[in-house]
Amino acid sequence: MSAKVAGWKGRWIWIDAEKNPHNKFVLFRKELSAGKIDSAEIRITADTRYELYVNDIFAGKGPVRSWLFEYSYDVHDITDLLKPGKNSIIALVHHYGIGTFQSNEAAAGLIAEISVKTSGKKKIIGTDASWQCAEHKGFQRYAQRMSCQLAFCEIFDANEKPGPWKKAVEADINDKPKLVQRDTPNLTRECYYPKRVTSIRKIRFPYKAYSFDLRPCALPEILDANIKYFSGFLAFKIISDSDQEGFINQDFYLVGDFKLNEELFNPQKSPERNFKARLKKGENIFVMGFRGGAHVLTTDLVLRFPGKVRIESVNYKGCPAEVISFGGYSSPWGELERKPLEPSSVYDEIWDSASADVLKKHKDISKPLSSPYVSEEDVFMENLFAEEVEKVNVDGNFSKMIYPNSDYAEVKNDRHADTEIVLDFGDEFFGYIELDVKAKKDNVLDFYIFEHIEDETNAIQPMYHLNNTLRYKCREGRQKFVSFVRRGGRYMTVIVKGRSPVRIYSARILNASFPVSYRGIFRSNDHTLMSVYDLSRKTTKMCMDDTYMDCPTWEQTFWVGDSRNESLVNLYSFGAFDITRRCLLLVPKSMFRSPIPESQVPSGWANVLTDWTWFWIDACREFYDFSGDEKFLKEIYPWLMKTIKNTEQFINKDGLLEIAAWNMLDWAPMDCPTFGIVTHQNAFLIRALNDIAYLSDFLHKAEDRKYLELFRDKLKASINKHLFNEGKQAYYDCIHEDGKPSKVFSIQTQTAVYLSEAAAEDRIKRMEDLILNPPDDFVKIGSPFMSFFFLEALVKMGRYQEMLDYIRKNWGDRMLDKDAVTCWECFDTTRSHCHAWSAAPGFFLPAYILGIRPGAPGFKKIIVDPKPCDLKWAKGCVPTPKGDIYVEWKRKDDGTLDIKTRGAL
Repeated sequence: MSAKVAGWKGRWIWIDAEKNPHNKFVLFRKELSAGKIDSAEIRITADTRYELYVNDIFAGKGPVRSWLFEYSYDVHDITDLLKPGKNSIIALVHHYGIGTFQSNEAAAGLIAEISVKTSGKKKIIGTDASWQCAEHKGFQRYAQRMSCQLAFCEIFDANEKPGPWKKAVEADINDKPKLVQRDTPNLTRECYYPKRVTSIRKIRFPYKAYSFDLRPCALPEILDANIKYFSGFLAFKIISDSDQEGFINQDFYLVGDFKLNEELFNPQKSPERNFKARLKKGENIFVMGFRGGAHVLTTDLVLRFPGKVRIESVNYKGCPAEVISFGGYSSPWGELERKPLEPSSVYDEIWDSASADVLKKHKDISKPLSSPYVSEEDVFMENLFAEEVEKVNVDGNFSKMIYPNSDYAEVKNDRHADTEIVLDFGDEFFGYIELDVKAKKDNVLDFYIFEHIEDETNAIQPMYHLNNTLRYKCREGRQKFVSFVRRGGRYMTVIVKGRSPVRIYSARILNASFPVSYRGIFRSNDHTLMSVYDLSRKTTKMCMDDTYMDCPTWEQTFWVGDSRNESLVNLYSFGAFDITRRCLLLVPKSMFRSPIPESQVPSGWANVLTDWTWFWIDACREFYDFSGDEKFLKEIYPWLMKTIKNTEQFINKDGLLEIAAWNMLDWAPMDCPTFGIVTHQNAFLIRALNDIAYLSDFLHKAEDRKYLELFRDKLKASINKHLFNEGKQAYYDCIHEDGKPSKVFSIQTQTAVYLSEAAAEDRIKRMEDLILNPPDDFVKIGSPFMSFFFLEALVKMGRYQEMLDYIRKNWGDRMLDKDAVTCWECFDTTRSHCHAWSAAPGFFLPAYILGIRPGAPGFKKIIVDPKPCDLKWAKGCVPTPKGDIYVEWKRKDDGTLDIKTRGAL
C-alpha cells in the first residue's frame, strides 16, 4: 500500500486516515510563488469528484467516470491564471463514501502535480504532506442520497467556514494503481436563464420530515451500488405534546410495514403511502420492519400532526433512532443468488411485540442511528407536502429575477408562510444552480428541480425516487453560490424562507454538456418532421456527458444498450466520434468481474442486461462503418471475440442461450424472466455474431469467421426448433425455467427475430405480416426505444412511408403536441422527459429520407439513396470523417427526383 503512483511526483493525500468517509467535502490548498510565467499546467484527479480554483478563479472540474484500474486524471492549462508573486491553488474534493451508477466505491484522496515554467526553467510541485487541508463544513454531511443511481443532494450553510486548516496526510491507496489522461473534451459552461415565472404561492410546512440511511448500521461493510438484501428494523419513539390525530407519510424508496403503538400499517394497502394515525401524549413506539432488498437502504418519513412532535431512540439517549439488523448481502441482480434471508425467532419476537420493552430487551443487537445518517431536513418531502396558504399574482417584481441584468426581485414573507416561485427555463438543462442574492442569516432558499407540469391541473411533477433538491442557508449580505452537484430538468422551484426580505438578482443554471457543433441538418416541406428531427438532436446533445447518458435528470447513467441509439443520432447530428469511441472501449472492461459486458458502466452496480451486450456489439460495427477507425477496430476486436467465447458457457443442451440476468427489452408486459430461455436475446445474439463476422473480414480473421458462422447457424437452428409455436405461427417470448413455453407472444420478439435474420426462410413472410398487422392478443410496442427496432424492421421491408407515418404519429402527436421540448422515455405518460434512447428520428430521417449512408467504412464509398415518400422536398447535411455531405432533392412534376449534392463526396 502506498501513496505513490508510477510516473507522478505528486502523491495521494487526504485529510485523515478514514478511507471511505460519508459525503465529505475537503478543501486542499497550496501556495506557490512564481516569477514571469512562460507556461503552467496542472495534472489532477480525486476520488470522487473535485473542483479546481487558481487564485479564486474556477479552473476545472473532474474527473470523468472511469474504472479504478485505469483511473482518469485531467490536465488544465493554468498559465493565464497565475501571476508573478504569490498564487493560491485550491481543490475542493467531494468523496461519496459509496458506489453509484457513475462511480465505484474506493478510497478517498487527491493527487495533483503543478508544472510551472519560468525563465526557461521547469518546476514541478506535487501533492504531499506540505499541502494544507480542511473539511468544508458548509456542505452538510447529512444531506440525503439523490437516488440509487446518484450520490447526494446538497444542504449548504453559508455561515459555516472551512477549518481548522492542517497538514494533509499521505493516503495509502492501492485501488487505483494506474492513472490515465482524460480522453474526452471539457464540458461546456453555458448560462441558462429562466424564460418565465409560471406561478407563485404562499406555502407552509409546519411538520417534521426525516430521512434515515440504514445501510451503515444494517450492512456497514457494503459500499457498492448493488441491490442490498437485509432483514431488520428501524425503531424510535415519537414524543407528542398531546393526544392528537394526523398522518404519517412514506417516500417511495425503501418502504416497509410499520407499527405505531403496536397498530399495524401496511404500505401495500395504501399506495399513496399516506397513513392516518393517532398519537397519545408522551411516548409512542414506532417500529418499521424490513425483509427484502433495495439499491439504497434509505427511508423517508413525514410526521404531519397539528401539535409538536419529535423523535428519540428507545435505547440511546440523545440519538434520534436505532437499527436492529439480522444481516444480509449484496447482489448484482435481484434473484440471481436466490439466497434467502435467514429466518429469526428474535425478528419475529420484536415484530410481534413492537414495544419499548422488547426493544430494550434486545439492545445488544441494536445500533444507534444518528447524523450524518439521519437528517431532519428533508427538502424533497417538505416540498412535496407543503400546504398552500394562498396564490400570488406574477407581477413585474418577480419577473426581474429572470432578467440577465442588474435588476432584482424582492421577496417578502410574513410570519405565517414562505414564498414558492416556480421558474420555467423553456427547455431541458443539465447543469449547476447558480444564485445571486442579498439576504439575512434567517433566510433559507430551497431549490427543487423537475421536468413537467400537468396542463390540466397545473400540478408539479412529484419526482419520486429522485431527491433533486438543494437547500442554501444564507449568510448576511450579498452572496453568490454555485452548486457542486449537477442536476437536470426544465423547471425550478425556489422557496424563500425566513422573515427578512430577500433580493434575488438571479437564479440560473450553468449548463454543462459535451461540446458539439450542429453539423447535421434535416429540413423538408413537413414542419412536423423538422421539429421532430430538432427534438431528437437536442435530446441527444442533452444526454452527452463524459459518456452517453440515458437522461440528464433521473439517472445520468451510461446505459450501454441505450447508447447504441444515441451514438447513431450523434454521428448523424454532430459527428462527435470521440465520445462514441470512448464509450465503446469502456464497456468490455467490465468483464474483470462479469462474464460478458455489463449493462451500465463504469458503475458500482455489477449488472448484466443481456441484450445491452449485443447492442454494444451492434454499435461497434456501426461505429466502424461510420468512422473507418482502424485503430479502434484492432483494439475492440479481441474484446468482441472474448465476449462471444465467454457466451459459450450459457449455451444449454438444446443449443440455446440461457443466462440468468436482467432480461428486459421494452417497457411492456413481455415475458422475460430472470431464469429461462428468452427468445429476443437468442435472436439478437445472432445479429451480434453476424456483426463480428463482418468485422473479422477487415482484419483477415478467416478462422474466426468460420467459428462465428458455425455458432450462428447452430443457434439459428435451435431457435427455430424450440422457440416457434406452430399454432400461433409465431415465436414464444420465452421458455420458462420449468421447461414450459410462455403463453405470451409479442411484436417485440417477432421484430427481434426478423431483424436478426434468425427466422427460418419459410417464416420470414409471416414475421413481416405479424409486425405490420399484429394480432390483438400480442404485446404491442411500449416505448420509443423499442420503436427504433420497429423502424429498422420497416426499413428492412422497404416500408419507408409507414416509417415516416409512424414517426409523425408517435413523435409528433404523442410528444410535440403535448409540449415536449425533448424526447420522452415513454409515449403519452412518462417518468423521464429527456431520454435519448427515444431519439430515433435523428437517425432515420437523414439516413433514409435524405438517404445518406456509408457504403464502405469511413464513407470511402457513399450511398445517396433518398426515399421521398409523400414529401415534396428535403435537404440537409450529414457529418462524416471526410467532411460534411449535403443533399437536396425536390420532386419534379413527373414524380422523379431532382437531386443535388455537394461537400465531401
